[in-house]
Amino acid sequence: MTWFSEQAASDGHVYRRTLPSGGYVAIAAQPVQPLFAASKIRGHIVVERRAPERREGHPAPIVAIAEHENMDAILAALMPVAESDEMLAEALSRRVTIPMTKRGLPPA
Repeated sequence: MTWFSEQAASDGHVYRRTLPSGGYVAIAAQPVQPLFAASKIRGHIVVERRAPERREGHPAPIVAIAEHENMDAILAALMPVAESDEMLAEALSRRVTIPMTKRGLPPA
């Protein structure tokens, strides 16, 4: 389990929507190369609720992370959370990331 304070390293968003209360939620993805395994894609959901002038130099916090070889599988795992204001609010209030597993993901 990763603590809420983990922060996004990149602004490359594959999905983004505006939050009703201001700010945005986004899914960012980047390739990762484990030391002894095949390369994967790491996707993460970030939620930015700060005013634009307060965002400079402060990456948005990561709410959920998923890794897989297939981008469609990453989106299938993260999209339900990114599209649900209730799930995002719960994750933020608990201050921990939501673990994503391969169970239920489409085959690669």
